[in-house]
Amino acid sequence: MNRGTLYVEKAPNGLLMMDFPQAVAKQVDMDEDVISQFGACINLSVSKIRGCYFEPRSGKLMVVVDDIATVSAVIVNSQGLMGIDFGRVVKGVNISAMYTEDSYDITTRYFAPWVGIEEDPVNGWSHTILAPLYASITGKTELRSFMCSSRGGDVVTELFDNGRVVLSGYAKTSLCGTLFT
Repeated sequence: MNRGTLYVEKAPNGLLMMDFPQAVAKQVDMDEDVISQFGACINLSVSKIRGCYFEPRSGKLMVVVDDIATVSAVIVNSQGLMGIDFGRVVKGVNISAMYTEDSYDITTRYFAPWVGIEEDPVNGWSHTILAPLYASITGKTELRSFMCSSRGGDVVTELFDNGRVVLSGYAKTSLCGTLFT
């Protein structure tokens, strides 16, 4: 599936900037039994969940919780998670919360055992969904996220009126080459 050309620009300060289309998730109601199974599979008290959103094109379930400690405490039972019938095709789960310190706006983690990713240390695509979601909550068009995986990482998002979002962050080169199509 070709979704267009990905352009990456390197800023003078070394930040890599990638321009993506914004992805909009719609709030979803989930059955109490599904929510209970979900909570058990990620070590999460369901009373901590503030909202669930789903983006059907990517299959991402976005779960907003109370606080940073809740996001940090998530322990995923991947087999259990993959066994839940969410009533929709889920390919990944993002857990996020508002950050309460000045340096960040959001803290987040991303899990996709359905596609072989136990935990993505720094996930970009989720931020194309998180940016418009949290912009609607905070009123900000520029947001700074902390991915609190064991490796951790920062992602800065900037929303534009043309339906695009720019993701910025630092990266280490792990492979150089040219891809031919």
